[in-house]
Amino acid sequence: MIKKEIKMRDRARLIQEDYIDTEFGPWKVLSVCQCLHRAAWPAAEVVATELFEVFPNPYIVDDYDSVPGTESYDQAYKILKCLGLGDRRAKFFTRMCWDYTTAVTAHKNNLEAYPIKEFMGCGQYAQDAWSLFVLKKACLPKDRLLLKYAERKGLCL
Repeated sequence: MIKKEIKMRDRARLIQEDYIDTEFGPWKVLSVCQCLHRAAWPAAEVVATELFEVFPNPYIVDDYDSVPGTESYDQAYKILKCLGLGDRRAKFFTRMCWDYTTAVTAHKNNLEAYPIKEFMGCGQYAQDAWSLFVLKKACLPKDRLLLKYAERKGLCL
């Protein structure tokens, strides 16, 4: 694996902000949330960049079985293992891609109907990030950095 230089940036700017206005931005926000789980933001930032180079969209994950030996799982594991919990992260990521594409099919552009907390590996942090970055909807996140973002954007309840 090629070591990538960690780009230093304003700590007030969250990683999700880098991706929300890109193609497949909502899915990328959820993927970044998974990278951030129990990981330092500089490492998560580097991993997210590499993850989106290999998986530019959720449809490229061709085997949603989330088991070792399948191509998508193995690629995801190789990228995510440096954050710790590699097996779990790879399973959650590949399954979350399937959950997301299923929601796209079922709900189309009705982003409020997406059952974020039912997506594999997505909890309250992902739900709050979805509300703030994707829906641009006010909420009261428990995470201090999401709370600062909500306050900065006037989205804090």
